[in-house]
Amino acid sequence: MKVGFLIESLSVSAGGPAQALAIVSRGLVDLGVDVVIGTLPRDEKNVSIDPRVRVLNVAGYVQNPANWLHAVRGIRNLASGVDVLFVNGIWGPVDGLAIRLAGDLGVPVHTRICGMLEDYILARNPTRKWFGRLCYTDHNLENSASLIVNTHIEAKHVRALGFRAPVEIIPNGVVPPSEDARFPRKEAAQILGLPVNEQDKVLLYLGRIHPKKGLHKLLGGIKDVLSKNPQWKLVVAGDFYRGEGYEDTVRSLARESGMGDRIQFVGEVEDQKKAAVFSLADLFVLPSESEGFSNAILEAMSYGIPVLITPGCNFPEVEEHAAGWITLAEEAALRDQLNTILPNAGELTARGAAALKLIEDRYLESHVVDAYYQLASKAVSRR
Repeated sequence: MKVGFLIESLSVSAGGPAQALAIVSRGLVDLGVDVVIGTLPRDEKNVSIDPRVRVLNVAGYVQNPANWLHAVRGIRNLASGVDVLFVNGIWGPVDGLAIRLAGDLGVPVHTRICGMLEDYILARNPTRKWFGRLCYTDHNLENSASLIVNTHIEAKHVRALGFRAPVEIIPNGVVPPSEDARFPRKEAAQILGLPVNEQDKVLLYLGRIHPKKGLHKLLGGIKDVLSKNPQWKLVVAGDFYRGEGYEDTVRSLARESGMGDRIQFVGEVEDQKKAAVFSLADLFVLPSESEGFSNAILEAMSYGIPVLITPGCNFPEVEEHAAGWITLAEEAALRDQLNTILPNAGELTARGAAALKLIEDRYLESHVVDAYYQLASKAVSRR
């Protein structure tokens, strides 16, 4: 069986979709599937892809009109060489080309929505989104073999928008770290160069530092939180979004809090450093306005860390299974919830254990890979 994936970027900064694809492609190869990924070149560091997976640059930099013919040829070559194609994303020009061209070749296309129909996303550049839906997006989605969503909430939202194509719910997956992948507190602090003592507690934000992720709302009330909970520190891990002066906004809020070295920015973390920040964390927080499905939440829970998230994270199971807390993405709500949570060590421990159990029951990497394998196998048998 030959399975193709198309994604506009495999760069680390692309976040969850690229990371999820790295996991799924490796798992499918382990099952004996021939996997090829079509993508666009980027002058950025990419996520680690299993060397057994072929990576094909289907186009040059498509912003250059001279490369569009290259894009058409590259995507046709990708689609013609596989039994089924999974397209990650819906708004990009290459996404649209792939769905049209693969359909012309009779190759079934499953489209992964990646949270791109959320209200928050549709409200950004609404005229452009309306035009895209009118010209190609709605047509492409209706002609997909299935629409892959991460959650039941996203499935209901897709149906509410009027799309009638079959919907498959396949969340992201994760592998809980082995014991030797975890670091003792002192060693983790040394790896990151952080002044964290054994008695300190760490509140962790990990993700791209972008306005929609809501870090500014967390920082707005952090002075009150840290003043009332003197054993706690905030560690912020992730790269900054460069637009809208957001980095200046965030750093100004941190300075104005007057909390000094109790708020630490450690930049983008990978591999050993990522394991170190999770090894330090006692509570993970993501105050996001909108998420397709956050890999960072899953990773934190796989370390047995309870999570504080918002409704926009689309993960109601966190509260249903007492794996953490869900609160509004507002400064006052975040501040009040943290002041309730942080003093309660026993509740943090209990919810951390529940978080790990939820991962083991529902969100293991093997579950996700099997879902893609079954979907691809059905498509091949129908052809």
